Amino acid sequence: MSLNSGRPMIYANWGPGEPNNAGDAEDCIELKAGKFAPNVFYMFDRNCLKRQRYIICEKRSPLNNRNSASKSNCENVAGNCDLKKRVEVYLNSDQIY
Repeated sequence: MSLNSGRPMIYANWGPGEPNNAGDAEDCIELKAGKFAPNVFYMFDRNCLKRQRYIICEKRSPLNNRNSASKSNCENVAGNCDLKKRVEVYLNSDQIY
């Protein structure tokens, strides 16, 4: 997984059995604090159509569309991204290694 700039993700701590892309329809990522370690966050892939607070929303490239419905869903998912502003700051930062 990488950012649309091609830069690799700097945090990847998947929850047990994740990512699993259940139903071939999970293109968003949700962070959850660990049950016994609240300072540790785990990543879970989720369906973008469900109302959650996603931090990462994947947009499929035109060459990798499942079908026209999923393409539309991925393009319209930005409104569900809880940390959209932080992601924008990250993408525009010159001080990322």
